[in-house]
Amino acid sequence: MPGVAAAGGAFGSTDLAHASAALALLMVLQALTVAAACALAALAVDLSPLAGATAGVMASALPAGISAAAEGLDVLWPAPLVLVRVAGGFLAAGAGALACGLIRTTVTVRIREGRQSVLRRLREDSGLRLDREGQFWHRGGRVEHARTQLVLHRGLHRAGDGRWATRIGREWGYVEVEDAARFARRLEEDSQRPGRLRAQLWGGEWVEVDPASLAAGEGDALYVRVPPGGERARLTRAAQLSLADRLREEGGAFWLELSGRRVPIGSDGGPEPFRMFRGTGG
Repeated sequence: MPGVAAAGGAFGSTDLAHASAALALLMVLQALTVAAACALAALAVDLSPLAGATAGVMASALPAGISAAAEGLDVLWPAPLVLVRVAGGFLAAGAGALACGLIRTTVTVRIREGRQSVLRRLREDSGLRLDREGQFWHRGGRVEHARTQLVLHRGLHRAGDGRWATRIGREWGYVEVEDAARFARRLEEDSQRPGRLRAQLWGGEWVEVDPASLAAGEGDALYVRVPPGGERARLTRAAQLSLADRLREEGGAFWLELSGRRVPIGSDGGPEPFRMFRGTGG
């Protein structure tokens, strides 16, 4: 009988070792399962990866501690096995946090890409058009409100791809420009710098312009280059009238008389729907 008892003890030790190894593997699977649960839970309630880590610790480490306390460290749950369960809990916590971060990043990127796609379609299909008289139209109807016209003019800019666009607040959209996007409502000689011109743009701001950039275009329209970037600006009828007493013509050639000197009026090259400038953006 002592031999049988010894054999039984040896068999019991081997069985316990096998059980411990199997349970250790089970803890690893538990860690992966808890990691997935943490990731999904944190994503569902929009929590941070830290919240996923906390959930992993509670899901894996606490049950191990409770089981160990209930059954005894030296009976069914030896101390090394408890450590395996606790380690599995922390592994689950880290994996859960990583899974949360990866899933949230992927979802965020896809949402951002979807929004950008929608915004691009809306910007392309803004329905805005600017005619050669400086009036904005929207889907075939002229914008009647003067304040809205002013806001649209003030928001005009070159988008990142060089096309004309207008901005209202944080949103912007492309504009179909019939002739010029800039308009000078008034031109006058700069009282501080004789021989130079100042132009009042449609938005109300005054800018300095080079008289040599004056050019005549189709239908006797006059144009001038204005900052930033030397953009082509069309003179309104009122602006052309403000220069009437300075305009001269001889033998088919036109010039502007300014501070006792003649400034030749060149020939306009036509619309420029696309231009690239360093530092432009939508």
